Amino acid sequence: MNHPLVAKFRIKPQSKLPTYYNVFIFADRAAMHLFWREQSAMWGENEKNLTFAAQASSWRTERIEKTGKTRHGNNIGQVIFCLERLGVSIVSHEMTHLALFYVRDHLGKHIQSHKSDELIAQVQGDLTAKFYRQFWKRGIDKIVTAGR
Repeated sequence: MNHPLVAKFRIKPQSKLPTYYNVFIFADRAAMHLFWREQSAMWGENEKNLTFAAQASSWRTERIEKTGKTRHGNNIGQVIFCLERLGVSIVSHEMTHLALFYVRDHLGKHIQSHKSDELIAQVQGDLTAKFYRQFWKRGIDKIVTAGR
């Protein structure tokens, strides 16, 4: 794999828990799409006409311990971005997908009440804040600004 990767880091939906999403930021859309195609091929899919500006994915990983007990892995998904389209609205949109995935798939909550809405809003806000803390800490904001 040869992808112009600008940054890779992890964000956790809930700081006290070990689960996390990987974040990948690529130099351009072509590199991001190439990465997605290669991943899709590993899963037996054949993605040809990619048009997305960013992509969020969620999954469950499991491992069986020597005792026979099944444990869930801590990596629960990823989100991929490209510098060309790394605006606040796209980041917020993808973080909303991750929040929905997390609340529905990993916490098993049904999204039908005000309480669920509040949990989603909290997780989405936390994920977005954690994304931007890493974004600024790694100087990606300066790379984006320099490219404009």
